[in-house]
Amino acid sequence: MNKGRVVICVPSLRDVTGAGGVAPRWRLYVSELENDGYECEVWCVDSLDEGKRIPRCVHPFYPKTFIDLPSPFMMARLWLRLKGAKALVATDLFNDVNLGLLAFAANVRSCIRCTPTGRSCPVEFRPWRR
Repeated sequence: MNKGRVVICVPSLRDVTGAGGVAPRWRLYVSELENDGYECEVWCVDSLDEGKRIPRCVHPFYPKTFIDLPSPFMMARLWLRLKGAKALVATDLFNDVNLGLLAFAANVRSCIRCTPTGRSCPVEFRPWRR
């Protein structure tokens, strides 16, 4: 049973160093959502799918950390994908203000969190009901 599409913007699902050590937990969170019936569309800095790759900013103090570099082109692509999505989940390593406003404009519920623990990112979207 498909409960809807969730757009997830995270640094990586594979690279532990660049994702600040939480890549395995994000991968587990995505798996839990998929097991619960949600279709997950993952956008990340090291995505193998060019259409879902987020441009990277290399910060001078944190050169190995995956930080996003939002561009109008990327935001336009994300805007098109948010149409009809159930929710947007993103980490605070990304430009969460832009993503939050984009989700609000698309009338999509959003969750911006530091880490994908059970407390911070709900598997079900009950807290996001309006």
